Amino acid sequence: MDLFDGQECEKVKNGLDLLVDSLLELYEIIERQFQ
Repeated sequence: MDLFDGQECEKVKNGLDLLVDSLLELYEIIERQFQ
């Protein structure tokens, strides 16, 4: 089985997008706390 077939790549990409979104939200919340 090829680890990096199209579907797996999509899943990984979606996971990374979600992670980045979460980190950005967290960053904004923390920034607000320290203003």
